Amino acid sequence: MVSAMNGITFENNDTNETVYISYEYIKADYTVSLNMALSIQRFINRVSSFDRGNGSDFRTVNFSLTVDEATMKNLESFLTSNEDKFSITGAASCGFYPAGPDISLDTYTVSLMANSYSSVKISPYGMYEVSITFLLHNLPIRTPWNTYPDAYFGNRFGVGIVGGLKDPDVNPVQDFATVRSLSMNGKKSSVARPASEWTSTLKIADNHNRMGALMAYLQSVRGDRFELTLHNKLQIFGGTVDINNHSVSVRLLNNIILFTHKRKDEWETTIQVWREFGEPVNLITDNYEFIITDDASRIIVEGK
Repeated sequence: MVSAMNGITFENNDTNETVYISYEYIKADYTVSLNMALSIQRFINRVSSFDRGNGSDFRTVNFSLTVDEATMKNLESFLTSNEDKFSITGAASCGFYPAGPDISLDTYTVSLMANSYSSVKISPYGMYEVSITFLLHNLPIRTPWNTYPDAYFGNRFGVGIVGGLKDPDVNPVQDFATVRSLSMNGKKSSVARPASEWTSTLKIADNHNRMGALMAYLQSVRGDRFELTLHNKLQIFGGTVDINNHSVSVRLLNNIILFTHKRKDEWETTIQVWREFGEPVNLITDNYEFIITDDASRIIVEGK
């Protein structure tokens, strides 16, 4: 086995073929895809899922290298003849996490899924860009761990047992299909039914430890309900929906979750969640009062 303290080595133990890649050649913004064996179905007022278990999950990584001509030719030759299975060694030693922030191994078994090569670059001059996608094999299933708000920064957003996360960027959706009518006495009324329920897309970015805990937790919770911990200034679903809620029960809507390494000690991910309807929620607007039933199957709108 080849030692790689400042880089990674692609290695075929059967043929003893190796290619060494210096860590400085690996671009910082690589993406790990968590593909859960989870089929999610959405209905008018509920979400259900069929889960084949985390033993059927898999992960891929897409990353780019900027290499010189000699390294590019060696790498192209190695990948062409060893696309089935080979090892990456030295990953954790140089801070490269191809399986995501929750798994830190020094050796990974991978298979080549895709690769491409650029023509010679002007800047940096004489270098080539190589894009590679690997499928990772025999990964451990991490048990989620608790994280807590930092005493100094005091971030209060939480996903399940993963607390102390920075507030996410949110994109709430509250679509309603409404049929309006006007009575003989001039009073307006309507019956509304949700067109796409209440969903929200959350972009979360934080340090390596918290994002590792989040990745492990999402793979563990899967299609089950979990709690988002909120505070008064954080409105996940917008408007007055979250105003007095310290937590809200949700479910995941995406079974493929991308975790992107942005720079040292910073990862980013985006998840989509569906709001669980518990207690009735009243939304007051200038002209209408929305009274939402427990299962959100029917919304009565009365003119004011």
